[in-house]
Amino acid sequence: MNVDAAVIFHLCVNTAIAAGLVWIWHDLRRDYPALAAVFAVGALGRITLGLTLFLVSWFDVQAFSHLHSGDGFWQLAPDARSYYRDASAAASHGLRSVSDLRGSYGYVVMLAGWMRLVGVHPLAGMWLNVVLYAGSLLLLARAASASSETRRVVLPAAVGFSFAPLFVVHSTQPLKEALLAAQLVIGAAALSVWIQWIRGRMPGRGTLAMGALVLCIGSILLMGSIRTYYAWLIWGALSVALVVFAPFANPRRLGLYVTHAALALSALWIASNTGAGPNYQNPAARWAWNMSPTLSRVLDARVGGHDSSRNVPPPASAVAELNEARDRFEETEGDTHVSISPALSRMLGHQAAAGVTGIALMICPVSFLKAVGLVDFRGGRGLLLFADIDIIVCDLVLIVSLIAAQRVRRAGTWMPELWLFSVLLSVIAALLMAYVVTNYGALVRLRMLAIMPLWAFPAAFVARRGAFRMSSLAPAGS
Repeated sequence: MNVDAAVIFHLCVNTAIAAGLVWIWHDLRRDYPALAAVFAVGALGRITLGLTLFLVSWFDVQAFSHLHSGDGFWQLAPDARSYYRDASAAASHGLRSVSDLRGSYGYVVMLAGWMRLVGVHPLAGMWLNVVLYAGSLLLLARAASASSETRRVVLPAAVGFSFAPLFVVHSTQPLKEALLAAQLVIGAAALSVWIQWIRGRMPGRGTLAMGALVLCIGSILLMGSIRTYYAWLIWGALSVALVVFAPFANPRRLGLYVTHAALALSALWIASNTGAGPNYQNPAARWAWNMSPTLSRVLDARVGGHDSSRNVPPPASAVAELNEARDRFEETEGDTHVSISPALSRMLGHQAAAGVTGIALMICPVSFLKAVGLVDFRGGRGLLLFADIDIIVCDLVLIVSLIAAQRVRRAGTWMPELWLFSVLLSVIAALLMAYVVTNYGALVRLRMLAIMPLWAFPAAFVARRGAFRMSSLAPAGS
């Protein structure tokens, strides 16, 4: 493709995307005006802020020279520059040039593919994030139409995705947080359709349910290539939710329920391993080696096999690996390091005090914790106020979401399996991060891994919407 043809192609694609965003806004305004307003402000806010930050850095505005790099990127998001650099190279030289040894290689490949559509530019990542955000809110809007009750839980979630300060700032850069949010929203909707079908609540929709399962497998495959540990957390939370609610299945469909659940979980496990790449070993396989080498090989199964030259770590325990991960954070420290209160360490012991402090840092402003003597904090480049505001906003949205969820549950419009899955994923992610991550900047950013599953849960009502539509079309007395 010559230069002129490439420019025309990119211009046509970007114009079509912009038209699609306008169509989404019109569609939301017709059915859900409040959500349309949230979407309009959220999308325009991201675009405006992204353009402003890019121009300030690109023109090397001296007032902010200590915060930006002068090439369109900012020092506070160093990963954005490396993602853009590698993705732009892959867009030019081929997607296969991205090695699976590169961290978050799946996101780099996706960003490179996106750049082939819209053009190679530092703002391409922001544009992708806006599209992912629009898709997430459109899916939430579809879920909101299940019933009048579901709107109560959808709107707070949409506000969270739209206005959480740190999430909005990350969405202006080529970073993977917006992709994570979209994956969770899509996953909640797809899983709900599949679960409703294996429970017999969506008769005649087997093809739709299998399509939803394939979508889940593809999503966790991508997750495995970006945040492998989170793909396994998703698998674990889903496994528990399916097992807990198995006794409530229709006895005549219990065999079908168990069979489909087992096959789906096996496929999701293999997909997460495959996404991690041929050089990576599943930690569960490492932990199981001493007990059974055969079981270890089964747990490490993946499509495409392994790299014969990969460096496989020796067998270890889960606790040992968590402590090792925590030690790596403590060694690197970063620009924002938190020290645990000596009094709290003496009272609870170092490990318990570390966990309690981590949880406190995820739910309370660090300025408050420092004032009461629970932590000692250094670093932050003067952005502590912004982090405190982000925590307060996220906490308020989460509280409103939980209250709204309980009201919907009492109204009888509920998805218990997906609710348990979302809560488990949030709690497990929060506990692990609270103990492992000692760098406050990383902890605040990764805190979204614990919050977003609860914000994404309302997308599960898409299955209810489908059930309601089918029941309204069913003959009387059926």
